[in-house]
Amino acid sequence: MRYATILLLLVLISSCSRDSDQEQFEREAFASPQNITETTAGGEIIATDPDDWRIAPLFQGYVEVFQPPYPNPSPGTRFTLEILITGLESVYGLEIYTRDTLGRPSLIYTDNRRPMPPGITDIIIEPVWLSPTGNYNGALGIHRIFVYDGSGNMITYGDLLVE
Repeated sequence: MRYATILLLLVLISSCSRDSDQEQFEREAFASPQNITETTAGGEIIATDPDDWRIAPLFQGYVEVFQPPYPNPSPGTRFTLEILITGLESVYGLEIYTRDTLGRPSLIYTDNRRPMPPGITDIIIEPVWLSPTGNYNGALGIHRIFVYDGSGNMITYGDLLVE
């Protein structure tokens, strides 16, 4: 009986720590974007921002950013973000948001597959979707992209510069 109680306490402590780690990760995600992970047109990483594209504690071991967004968008180009799902039935849907000029979330991509199949999911996003005005000039500048599962759990985030 004593061992069962100790085991239960360890599980509860571990769960609380994971929840607080997830909350800390999400607080960090809502800081202002500072830098970007710079890529070439082929996806080669030129410069890394250590804050970009980290995986949230709830999804570590189940999801990876296989390829950060590339190329850095410019007029007439779109970017590709490659997410690798390694866990079976570990992600139920994907939603990608940015924030408008008032800080409100703006949905720019959704995938309703539940569960998402294991493997690489290519996410193609047009820079104009980042614009509050609906035109390319409105998208210029640095944007933070937030990736969630379909239940509202943050998976990752990163910054993107539209030039």
